[in-house]
Amino acid sequence: MNRQFRFNKKADALRFLLMTGARRNEVLQARWNSIDLDKEQWYLPNTKSGKSRFILLNDGAIELLRQRSRPAGHLYVFPGKNVGEPICNPYKGLKRVLEERRSTEAGQTGRRRNRLPNHDW
Repeated sequence: MNRQFRFNKKADALRFLLMTGARRNEVLQARWNSIDLDKEQWYLPNTKSGKSRFILLNDGAIELLRQRSRPAGHLYVFPGKNVGEPICNPYKGLKRVLEERRSTEAGQTGRRRNRLPNHDW
């Protein structure tokens, strides 16, 4: 599995989380057999509160799910590296991306400051 596919999978999981308002673990544990694209709903049998519930899926979530491939043997919408396991927590990767971006922006800001004339403020 290449890095780009893994990144897309994690990015899709984050998008799905934002589009549904579901909890992080609910998204990470989402199974294909609990999603009904025709009825545009997602059934959650075990929630944090201990009650089952349905989440209505918006157009963006439906489109995202339709675009995702369903690898043979994987039960999860966002499968992990190993068959039969869900994706790991995507926030570690997101944190790394944000830190890389901050360091890049800080470097650019530093370069811009070096180009400014030397004034006594």
